[in-house]
Amino acid sequence: MKPRQAVALYTLPLLVIACAGEELDTPFIQKVGVGSIHSCKLDFQGRIWCWGQDGEGQASPPAGESDYIQLSVGAYNTCGLRADGVAICWGQDDYGQSTAPDSRFIQISAGSCHSCGVRRDGQVECWGQDDQGQSSPPQGQFRQVAVGLAASCAIDDQGTMSCWGTDEDGLSTAPGGTFQQVSLSLGDDHACALLGSGDIICWGDNQYTQCDVPAGTYLHVSAGYHNTCAIDKDGAVVCWGYNEIPPPQPYGVFQQISVGWTHGCVVEDIGMEVQCWGEDTYGQSTPPFVGG
Repeated sequence: MKPRQAVALYTLPLLVIACAGEELDTPFIQKVGVGSIHSCKLDFQGRIWCWGQDGEGQASPPAGESDYIQLSVGAYNTCGLRADGVAICWGQDDYGQSTAPDSRFIQISAGSCHSCGVRRDGQVECWGQDDQGQSSPPQGQFRQVAVGLAASCAIDDQGTMSCWGTDEDGLSTAPGGTFQQVSLSLGDDHACALLGSGDIICWGDNQYTQCDVPAGTYLHVSAGYHNTCAIDKDGAVVCWGYNEIPPPQPYGVFQQISVGWTHGCVVEDIGMEVQCWGEDTYGQSTPPFVGG
């Protein structure tokens, strides 16, 4: 059986002003992320808070940091992107996936055993395991990257997607279209991407119908282990595939979602509070109240 992992996701167009005064054209900023058995959120003051299992230190952000503009939660590690473009990662580092290079990034994605980021020059740079080419990105000008268990995908400035790494179940055979967001399952070889039209395309392993997207228009998508969840145009949570996350699903109007192994979290549209649901053995579905 393949190791059960997490997903990484990105949303919300934002122009970030770096500490040095340089404008960073950051295409996505993540407010919540779900790992295998831990979760993290980014508050309004630029602090990252994590909860759940912490056996690898994945739920223990470095002390004293409060200028993050994005986070990405991997399987057993976490990465944060500071306002100056520096990526800081913590947690499991068996393959160097938490040892970020000394580059400046506009967006990052933490996976299972590797991580990637979009640099300020638009190139993708990856670090960690590369046994299937998952850390060897193509040349190009990109604006978002997402990493999975053994594959990675990125969307370029024209909305075209490129994927690399394992091509099991066609995972690295990117579909055509103009995309605005992509999410890879970090555990079971499927991926989903959001088109500019609001439609979702999923590809890869479909044993549990995790690639059979319900009709509708969507704002955000997250590929889980054997399932997929999205936020529709009305802000509601819609999930399909194998029902690994115990109900009830959160009710309300949301703008962002992240699902992992057996739990998920959403960000409310008003107030930006985080709600989580599903398995809570390690407290991974009980976010702390931190006032921001």
